[in-house]
This record gives sequence, structure tokens and C-alpha cells, in this order.
Amino acid sequence: MIFVVALWLNSLVNSAKLYQPWLRIISNMTLFRDWMGQGQIDGVIWTLEIEAKFYLFILLVWTAIGKGKLYSLPNGGDCEVHTTGWLLRLLHNL
Repeated sequence: MIFVVALWLNSLVNSAKLYQPWLRIISNMTLFRDWMGQGQIDGVIWTLEIEAKFYLFILLVWTAIGKGKLYSLPNGGDCEVHTTGWLLRLLHNL
């Protein structure tokens, strides 16, 4: 949000047009701009995007555990158990 205000103020001070399309600005503010097919405005936004997607993933897992749709790995977390199975069940059940 601060970056958008800085862009707007820069366009006012320098009497220039805001050269970024509004869709790109809004998609960059959501931190899911790559899912919307938009490019970056700021070069370091990718770090915040990774963090936001991580927290979204954790929220999905936590919600699934709360609803009883996700359980711990069988056999006490034995290394031979494929860990992708629980993720596929989670996505299918939500």
C-alpha cells in the first residue's frame, strides 16, 4: 500500500502519468500477482509473495486439522510413508 501511495505522489509531484495499469497495481497489492498473470512493480515483492503463500498454505492445513480431515502420518512418521498423500487428500476434501 505504501508503494502505491509513493507511485501516486511521484506522479503528482513530477506532473507525470501513472505509467502502471491499475490492474497491475491492485494485483501487486494482493501479493498474488503471479496467479493473476501480472508483472512485478517492485523488485523485492517476491519475498512477501512467498511469505503470504506460505501462511495461506498453513491456514489451509490448520483448517483441515480442525475439521478432522487431516491426520498425522501413520507409523509415527516413518520415512517410508509418502508425505504427498496427505496433501492430496487435503486438497480433495476442501
